[in-house]
Amino acid sequence: MTSLLMLMRPFVGPLAIAGLFGVLASVTTVALLATTNAMLTGADLKTGTLPVFALLCLLAFGGTALADVVTNSVGQRLVAGLRRSLSEKIGAAPIDTLERYRTHRLMPVLTGDGDAVSDLAFLFAPLAIAGAVIAGCVAYLVWLSPLFALVVCSLLVIGSVAVYAARTHGISGFRLARESEDSLHKFAGR
Repeated sequence: MTSLLMLMRPFVGPLAIAGLFGVLASVTTVALLATTNAMLTGADLKTGTLPVFALLCLLAFGGTALADVVTNSVGQRLVAGLRRSLSEKIGAAPIDTLERYRTHRLMPVLTGDGDAVSDLAFLFAPLAIAGAVIAGCVAYLVWLSPLFALVVCSLLVIGSVAVYAARTHGISGFRLARESEDSLHKFAGR
């Protein structure tokens, strides 16, 4: 964990910028919902609602796209740094340690673990944007109907508990798959 934090330290600035773009996209998405609601409930299109709607669409798309580009760039550099760091540690390890781990234990670390970090980095911006959009939508829903917002939030909690249970079950499957991958590399290395 400490090594990962050290690898991420140079990327705090770009990730903060990606977060700001994500917040911009989230806020404009919620504003788009409010504008759409106003348009559907009979707002006069001559009062400038349509240009505001178009601007909000552009800002939501642009913020999401910029957040994704920055996050993907950081993810690529982070994975490259992680693989470089792992390769250096493997190269500096004593031969007897390497012989004990063999190829079947080292290959998954070099290939699979880097991909897992990459996936996390690539999912950061979309998850942050989605979370902010959900929070904004819930706030807007509370403003529209507090009772309905309570029902929706209750269903969100129930759904979150169900997803957590499924995720916990899924993670145990990933652990078994990782052990199987180690075994596969061990078998292939013979």
